[in-house]
Amino acid sequence: MLRREFLRAAATVGVVASALPSNLQAENAKSDVKPKLQFNSDGTFKIVQITDTHYRNDKDFAFESVKLIAETIAAEKPQLVVYTGDIVVGGDIYKGWDDILSPCIEGATAWAVAIKTSLISG
Repeated sequence: MLRREFLRAAATVGVVASALPSNLQAENAKSDVKPKLQFNSDGTFKIVQITDTHYRNDKDFAFESVKLIAETIAAEKPQLVVYTGDIVVGGDIYKGWDDILSPCIEGATAWAVAIKTSLISG
């Protein structure tokens, strides 16, 4: 891939809170606990990626998904959790995002959502 193509593609991938429902932005903004991104004392920085949960809070497996995310965060103790792919795909989408992000918000773990928009040709 040429540098120009890479930069064009990279520009279409954003880590954006603005794409999330406004109630999540407001909840995160009013929290007194603000996670700080910093390296561990040994110079490491751990990122946990959560991808393609296909979360639907109207399905039986929804509770299990959130539980596994919380267990992963507790075990790995990352500095950042990045949600990618098809995360919340049905049901009450606002509630779904509240549910799926709750392990990060409750544990004061920094999080981001990476979305991909369509590529611009030219």
